[in-house]
Amino acid sequence: MGSYTAIEERIQHDYPNDHASMEEADHLCNRVAFMSRGKLVASGTPQEIKRLHNKPGSTLEDAFIHYTSETLSEGSNFGNISRERKTAKRLG
Repeated sequence: MGSYTAIEERIQHDYPNDHASMEEADHLCNRVAFMSRGKLVASGTPQEIKRLHNKPGSTLEDAFIHYTSETLSEGSNFGNISRERKTAKRLG
């Protein structure tokens, strides 16, 4: 969970007004999607995603960590993530 927490803190620091929490997304969104390293790794209703995570009592944050932890641990660092985001934004 350390990678997710570090990324969450960095996002909150860099984009204090452009970021919703997982809890807010769980309650407010009809559909959510998780992307990791530029690839869609999960999408559906918050309930579907939590159910697919297949752990009783899972939160949307738990599911996010589950679906993105493999790619986050593949040598990712903030520099790489920042470059990937800038490239994705530039390419649309």
